[in-house]
Amino acid sequence: ERNKKKKKKKKNNKALPYHPESGLEGTPQYFGGLTEKETEVLEQLKQKIAEENLLIDRSCLLAPAETVDHFLLRFLRARTFQLDAAFEMVKNHLQWRKDINLQHLKRMAPADILGCDESIIFEEIPHWLQGRDKQGR
Repeated sequence: ERNKKKKKKKKNNKALPYHPESGLEGTPQYFGGLTEKETEVLEQLKQKIAEENLLIDRSCLLAPAETVDHFLLRFLRARTFQLDAAFEMVKNHLQWRKDINLQHLKRMAPADILGCDESIIFEEIPHWLQGRDKQGR
């Protein structure tokens, strides 16, 4: 019994729901509210990205718990589900992240990026967040 191999859990590629208070689940152009045509365009975009060997690094590009599909839908909505325009936007976005070396920036201390201690920024430029974003976060 002990020597039995553990079963591998299957990856669940199903889109995660939006924040419960956001009201976006089932909204047009969001998961649960996509038309057949929009779903088809999403699949075509994923295929085109694979054909061009573009790498979407989840740890770099996506917010926690967000799927690649959520990420791509943002670009499709921004370009009214026009495949070529959305693809160019994704490609440019990935190139920009590569050009600025985002992975390196993420490992840097705030003071190294800002050129001063971050407490000075908070003191000189007061700021805060109020309310929630469109997804209810």
